[in-house]
Amino acid sequence: MSTANHDTYESKGQREDLANVIWDTSPTDTPFQSMIASRGKSSAVIHSWQRNQLAAAAANAQIEGGDPSGNNAAATERLSNYNQIAWTVVRLSDTLEAVDKAGRAKEMAFQLLNRGLELKNDVEYTITGTNHAAALGSEAAARYTATLEAWIQTNPTAANGSIAASTAAVGTMSNGFVNGAATDGTPRALTETFFKAAIQSCWDSGGKPTYVLCGGKQKVTISTFTGGGTKFDKMEDKTVYQAVDIYESDFGRLTILPSRFIRKTSTVDRNIFILDKRMWSVDYLRAYSKKVLATSGDNEQQMIRCEFALTAREERSSTKVSDLS
Repeated sequence: MSTANHDTYESKGQREDLANVIWDTSPTDTPFQSMIASRGKSSAVIHSWQRNQLAAAAANAQIEGGDPSGNNAAATERLSNYNQIAWTVVRLSDTLEAVDKAGRAKEMAFQLLNRGLELKNDVEYTITGTNHAAALGSEAAARYTATLEAWIQTNPTAANGSIAASTAAVGTMSNGFVNGAATDGTPRALTETFFKAAIQSCWDSGGKPTYVLCGGKQKVTISTFTGGGTKFDKMEDKTVYQAVDIYESDFGRLTILPSRFIRKTSTVDRNIFILDKRMWSVDYLRAYSKKVLATSGDNEQQMIRCEFALTAREERSSTKVSDLS
């Protein structure tokens, strides 16, 4: 082995080789917010709306020339939710912004972009992955908006798999607010029988569900259902199709949307949601915005914040299958 060469093992002046790209595989898809495609406006901490319910159809036969009496007028129902504040803060030293950096020119811009994506994920997780009642909060406690799992009360599956309102599956309401979160029951496996009965429960209540929001493991389970999906082997390109992305039910076609944010027990997605997207909205008292914060020295601070409420225009149009294993 020659020792005459002056080589990289001895040289002290080599420049660092750092690629000018930053790779990231973090998920940024928010399927619930993308599905509803409805971003409304709120104008107060308490966000309210109304819903109406027609009387059940009944036999109606009257006497010719009769004199009508009584009063069939009915009041609407007022529902409410609180706006929840969410924010994220970036605080950087002025020196960090001044030095030469790989992969980005401005550190603050890079940080705000990523923290903004995280904040949107936080909103999605809050709505679909937590089980919260509405809470007013105080000067010492945060406000909470009632979440999807707590809102669906009319048509959930109980722990035994039947379609019925059950304290083992639903929250409680008072004065139009969801004042109690859903109570967990005993986990059981998702079956196509539960799935089909849940879809029917939406239809029975007047809903027109078009989407199923589920976690990855329950998406795999739904892909084993045989009633509404066709799996086939496409010989010409040697591709085997095993996924069910569209479920053709007796009551319409539903698109299956996998979500990483569904609440889990250990690693198993606890719920699936069968949704009439017309009846859900995320409404903002303050939309996503950036604010420059006061500095206290050789640094810069900025925040991204929003204030939002989940609006369940008519929860009877949708359902959930809970307590899944």
